[in-house]
Amino acid sequence: MKSIIGTVLSASIFVYGLASSAPPNLAKDGLPAPILSANYDYENLNLPAHFRSAELQNEDNQTKDNPITNAGVTLGRVLFYDKRLSRNNTTSCASCHLQANNFSDPERRSKGFNGASTSLHSMALTNIRYFKSGHAFWTERVDSLEKQALRPIIDQTEMGIQDIPDLLDKLAATGFYPGLFENAFGTPEITPGRIALAITQFERSLVSADSKLDRALQADKIEDVLTEQELLGYALFGGPPIEVLERNNLADIPTMGCNECHQTPAMVLVGGKTNNGLDAGRGQFKVPSLRNIEVSGPYMHDGRFPTLLRVLEHYMDNIDDGPDTDVRLRINNDPKEQFERFRRSTEEQEAVIAFLKTLTDEKFLSDPKFSDPFNWPKADSK
Repeated sequence: MKSIIGTVLSASIFVYGLASSAPPNLAKDGLPAPILSANYDYENLNLPAHFRSAELQNEDNQTKDNPITNAGVTLGRVLFYDKRLSRNNTTSCASCHLQANNFSDPERRSKGFNGASTSLHSMALTNIRYFKSGHAFWTERVDSLEKQALRPIIDQTEMGIQDIPDLLDKLAATGFYPGLFENAFGTPEITPGRIALAITQFERSLVSADSKLDRALQADKIEDVLTEQELLGYALFGGPPIEVLERNNLADIPTMGCNECHQTPAMVLVGGKTNNGLDAGRGQFKVPSLRNIEVSGPYMHDGRFPTLLRVLEHYMDNIDDGPDTDVRLRINNDPKEQFERFRRSTEEQEAVIAFLKTLTDEKFLSDPKFSDPFNWPKADSK
């Protein structure tokens, strides 16, 4: 075992040496060590009132066995960004889930540790804690985030780890991980279960609640913050209180009912996966949060739509009528009706897109508490 680890570390140091003539802070294994000089508070979220509602708290999938702690999220953040978790030290969780892109990937398919492409688009992780079931992946094939966390690490396309015991030795050889595990769990032991718990804590800490819409919802009047176009888009989307609609002469605007699948302030689907008419056959997929949707394209589970306009065009004219197609896509939710509720003018389409852009949370997308604590060399990136 030691000879294997030694070979890996020697190769890693050699690759790193080629990539950077002036390496940053290094760990005992010769690879970058995390810079953790700032103490971030992950336990006490400063959330607006609509994010502290009983409705949304009821959807929180945080478990009693894995509550968010500052030390736990700190460890999870380091693991999330650490390329040591891949077979050849080239790929981390963050390689496919980029903060600036809503913890998604701007490419339709992500590249794994050996350059091979994933089969689906990398799902945005924002507000993932507000899916009550906690089921993970596009098909919700595992029943908790904790069970999901190790899957990409051992996937032979994504990160390629073949032997978990070797990975544990690899992390122990850094010198810094035992202390981080002790801070998070009370003892320095590095185990697969603890890795999963910490990564999951970091993922649950990714709460976005400081967009233009959030500021509007906290204002005396929503229209004091949103433009006329954005307010029209909000009315078409569905969601403003009736008094807001009446005050702005929008009460007679027929809603598209987008809010029937993008629910709660977290903008997620309550109650599980669905079929949104992408294919005529069977198949249901998770509905990620619409928060920061402006920067998380391409869209859908397979990344087939490059723009929000293309997404709207799908709902307007291209919904396939299959056996699993969600009834909420039909007029009045009537299974005998067609899908015409989404057909709107160019002006209204532009208004909906303008509203969706009010969900962009610039602070979240650049917040250092969620950022990469390492300084991996550019030549070593995928």
